[in-house]
Amino acid sequence: MEKHAEAHQAPPSYDSATTSGPPGYPVNQQPPAYNSMNDKIPERPTVPCVPAPGYCLPSAPPAMAAGERYWAYEMFFCFSDLPTCCGQMFCPCVVEYLTARKANLKKLGMWLAVVTVTCIMLSIVVNCMYTDMMQQQVETINTMNEPRRRHSGNDWFLLQVLCYALGMISLARFCMGLYLRSQIRSKFNIGPNRGMMGNLEDAVCVFCCYDCVMCQNKSTMDKFEREGLIYDSAPMVHA
Repeated sequence: MEKHAEAHQAPPSYDSATTSGPPGYPVNQQPPAYNSMNDKIPERPTVPCVPAPGYCLPSAPPAMAAGERYWAYEMFFCFSDLPTCCGQMFCPCVVEYLTARKANLKKLGMWLAVVTVTCIMLSIVVNCMYTDMMQQQVETINTMNEPRRRHSGNDWFLLQVLCYALGMISLARFCMGLYLRSQIRSKFNIGPNRGMMGNLEDAVCVFCCYDCVMCQNKSTMDKFEREGLIYDSAPMVHA
């Protein structure tokens, strides 16, 4: 009977507050209680993000890029990038638009391309009118006869107006090119920050060697694109 009673005896109870427990079982520990909202909840351990083979993490946008950088080449070494040099020579509006677009200045690139096309068309018209007028005057002087078609004062006035418009549009183009270069320099931290002297140097380069400056800008943006420094936050939607 005693053995039967011992077999039906209740198992021992273990208090959760005590540190002892049944053999082979972990101790039941309660999580710490947070009495107020000011108590800091322990942070979860962060797992490092490792890209899979063949993939890479997105790079930072141009505004967040740190570290001093430099242009792709010196000012008068534009022939080192021959495709860009030929593009600036025969179709400058496309080169200017692509440069501004890669610098996240798409609207500026569109307006700069429009101004460039207008400047080219006005230059062709002015050159044609001036050549025709000079040819008529030379023919009159050589033959001492009346020209086939005499130009009136209105023609000369129109030529002067077109020359004035061409000068103003060219000035606007130079100013927009200077603004584009200054934005590229500031966004990508190109060269040391020299304040007013740096802006004056850029202005002299743009007004004296505009095509060389545009080639340098385009080649530099292509270089940054290959290095992964250009980040497109909103991809272009194709039709």
